[in-house]
Order: sequence, then structure tokens, then C-alpha cells
Amino acid sequence: VLFVGGFGVTPSTHKEGIAVYYHAGRRVLSLGYVPNSEAIKKEGVPAILATKAAAILEVLKAKGIPQVDVIAHSEGCMNATIAATQAGDRFRHFVFVAPPGMTGKESYMEILGRALQNMKYKKEQYANATEEVRQRWNNGSADIMQWVKGRGVIKGIIEATTPGRFEINDMVRALQEAGDRGAHGVSVVVGVDDKMVHMEKYQKKNATDLGVDGFYSVKGGHSELLVHPNQYAYLAESALKALEQKYRSERKKGSPEA
Repeated sequence: VLFVGGFGVTPSTHKEGIAVYYHAGRRVLSLGYVPNSEAIKKEGVPAILATKAAAILEVLKAKGIPQVDVIAHSEGCMNATIAATQAGDRFRHFVFVAPPGMTGKESYMEILGRALQNMKYKKEQYANATEEVRQRWNNGSADIMQWVKGRGVIKGIIEATTPGRFEINDMVRALQEAGDRGAHGVSVVVGVDDKMVHMEKYQKKNATDLGVDGFYSVKGGHSELLVHPNQYAYLAESALKALEQKYRSERKKGSPEA
């Protein structure tokens, strides 16, 4: 399993969630990004996302891994999707947790409004959280600030809005449609209180509209995979297992022996 974290958040901050995948019997690979890495240009794709997608492909190549399943969070869903459109044979199934860019592009002001709503929600949840949960939130916030500083504050803040201004729905649909008999299964997990994605639009769509196999509407906000890893990483791993079972069954039905 390749785990791809959200904007600025490092694998070490997700270590408890990664441990859940490991204890489920999966080999787990993850990666961080270098803030001052050379930008990669790809037509129609923001440079920061194209650069991170290229890093994913480079890691798979360097490790000699022929194919991976993906569990990704937030911006990481975009990075993994863009990478998969360039090397589809390197990827199998995808579980996207709180993915932006699947319900249409938004303006800077809309994204800013969502960020403010998310800050308010986080403040309310933080006030009643355990010390353990607060520390996870703090670690994630520290990672993001470190990334923004590494990119340059103005540039980093602008890049933080990129996921909301880029659309991946067509890419995701193309991946699923290209996955003849088991190549690319896709499931999405979204919290009902997620302020960073357009939950209202998600609720008006079904799995077919989104171009995915499964849609899980769950309790919580945008960062549950980080702050409650035992529950939400377990859910993500279970969603991946469901995709494996579904496509395994469909392959059997389509085999000459069936």
C-alpha cells in the first residue's frame, strides 16, 4: 500500500495510521516532499501537484515496486491520481479520504471561507479532545507550517488553495473506466462535518456520478484520518479490502471457466 498524506503533512505524523495498515498484513510505503525541489511542468496541471505526482512515480521506480494500492488523504488524493494518469499500470485500487477536486472547482474566496469554517470546527473539537488527539493535531499543523515556510509564506499559502481550484473527477473516472476487470477500483470516504470539501455537493451525487465504486459518508471532519487513526485508518483499509474482494469476484465471473 502506498499512503499519500495531505498538504504538508509528513509520514511520521501519520505513523499511527500507517501502523494500522501494517498490522492488517500490508506492506506500507509512504513519502514526504522536499519544499525546494525543482518544479515539474505538466500541461493542464498545477506545477506543485505535478511535482508531487512525479515524486510518487520516482519513489515507485527507485524501490522497484511494480504496482501499488493507494490510500490517500486530502491533497494526496490529487497527487496520486495525477501520478496514476501517467503510469496506470503502476497502480491498482484507490481509497481517497476527504478528496478535494471531485465536485467542481472553487474560487479563492470560497476556499478561504471553507478554511475559516474548518478552523472554527477544529477549535470546537480541539477544546473537547484528549491530549493525545490534540498532539496529533499539533503535529499536523507544525508540518504544514514547516512546509509553507520552506516554500515561502506567500507562495505556500497560495499553493495550499490549489487542491480546491483543480478538478480531478474526470481523471478518476478515466482511471476506473480504464481498469478493465480489476485494474482500478476507487472508493471515497468523506466526513459529514468536513468543511474543506463540498459535502453538500457530494450528497447530491451517487457513486456512478462520481465515477467511483464506493462512497462512505462517515462521522467527523477533514482531519479524522490523522487525529483518530485507529478508527479511520481501519475504515480506509476495510474499504480497500472491499475493492479487492469486489474486483476479484468480477474477474472470476469474467474468466473463461466461469
